[in-house]
Amino acid sequence: MNKEIGVTKIAQILNDKGILTPTKYKQSQGINFKNQGKNIDYWCESTVSKILKNEVYIGNLVQGYNKKVSYKSKKMVNQPKSEWIIVENTHEPIITKEQFYKVQEIFKSKTRRCKNGEVHIFANKLVCLDCGTKLYKCKNDRGYIYFSCKGSKKLYGTCTPHSIGYENLKNLVTEKIKEKILAFYDFDNISDDLFVSNDNLNKAKLLENKKETLSKDMESINKAIKELYLNKVNGKVPEDVFEDLNYSFLFDKSIKQKELTKVENDLSNLKEKELNSKFIKEQKEKIINHFKDFKELNYDIVNSFIDYIEIGEKDKKTNSQDVVIHWNF
Repeated sequence: MNKEIGVTKIAQILNDKGILTPTKYKQSQGINFKNQGKNIDYWCESTVSKILKNEVYIGNLVQGYNKKVSYKSKKMVNQPKSEWIIVENTHEPIITKEQFYKVQEIFKSKTRRCKNGEVHIFANKLVCLDCGTKLYKCKNDRGYIYFSCKGSKKLYGTCTPHSIGYENLKNLVTEKIKEKILAFYDFDNISDDLFVSNDNLNKAKLLENKKETLSKDMESINKAIKELYLNKVNGKVPEDVFEDLNYSFLFDKSIKQKELTKVENDLSNLKEKELNSKFIKEQKEKIINHFKDFKELNYDIVNSFIDYIEIGEKDKKTNSQDVVIHWNF
């Protein structure tokens, strides 16, 4: 059995072999594809990680990675996996499910622990805003703890440090999580979830009405076909007229059936989406209620609220630094 290697080593191997990154490959094929803010010339940990976690390679269609932050805005935000729409076995897989899920188990077992045996509070959560590589924990001679981009050290020095102090980040994340908890209990603040729910309700009513109309149309067509056949048997309708009318009725029935099938599928998907949304809301409420009075930030809190955090390079002129938190909900 081959020795297990990590995503950093895989990225290095791909870079050594000159394999095009996904963005560069698409561009080489004439596809007008842009990847804003990322280093598209070199493979990094996050790119390899995303590929290894992508279910498309086991034959599943995955949609809903992101959505608009509001019906008022065009800005898109990443969605937690629980809100993705996954349709299994839509195409031929290129790896087995056994191989895929074995890799997922390896990812789960890779969370590093500190010397005291506890999981680091930002373990596997910090990502470079520019190159997508993970940030790793450092400590200088004076005991100052900070995080720095691995891309600035390992992948041919293709990135800058993007350093951020541990305490500074901890204080910032603590503040943002508390703001999120307070916002949840602010009943004067109308949530966008309300608009989404109402929108889905309106869509469901329209689909139900259309389904009812199409079902009645199908009944009428079936009744007309039956009457036409009886009139033919009784000699009231000539054979050639029967053939023309019967073909016309059957054609209309086929069209209506396709429309009805689509409406039923759309209605089923909408109901499933609403059930998933309800489940997410329940999970969200459960997590927030559990941690609402927390005093000290820890790994469980960070992992429950946050998918990952992008760290930008510090602006030396303004001393400002972008920290983008991607929430689980």
